[in-house]
Amino acid sequence: MRLKDLHENDINKLADEIGKLLLFKHMTIGEKRQFIGYAQQIDFDKGDAVITEGQVEPYLYIVLKGSFQVMKKREGKDVYISTLGEGDLFGEASIFVKLPRTADIIAGDTPSALRIDRRNLLNFLFSHSESGMKFLMIMIYGLLEKLHQANTDLSFDRKSFISQENVDQLLADIGNK
Repeated sequence: MRLKDLHENDINKLADEIGKLLLFKHMTIGEKRQFIGYAQQIDFDKGDAVITEGQVEPYLYIVLKGSFQVMKKREGKDVYISTLGEGDLFGEASIFVKLPRTADIIAGDTPSALRIDRRNLLNFLFSHSESGMKFLMIMIYGLLEKLHQANTDLSFDRKSFISQENVDQLLADIGNK
């Protein structure tokens, strides 16, 4: 993991780049530059653990380029959940609550992200109420999409504790009485 020192030219270039992302499309160039001033650009090496399940930290990450894998531990094994790419967010729940992280995030190919902590994000939101409200609405929409996907996945993953064989046996037993 390498924090990138941003100079004036870097900030201008990054402001143009993030302007292509849904989260920032509604912002003026000045607002994008100010957001970058509150955040840190981080370049990762493939395989870096960006977030560790169970960890508590106040950071939101916005994927600038490359990929990040979401992994969950089950019965001591890593289970692949999804891959995040340019424009995706992760860690957004930590902006609202101080709870342990629910998954590992592992850096994939050519990964780079903006990282902003709760305090700095709130400072930005309070000082830019209109664009801040839009930023929050887009972030909440993304959280709702993730919740919907999780609910859909859960509905397919549920396994009945009663097999057809058990039901057939129960009916046979009832019929024999």
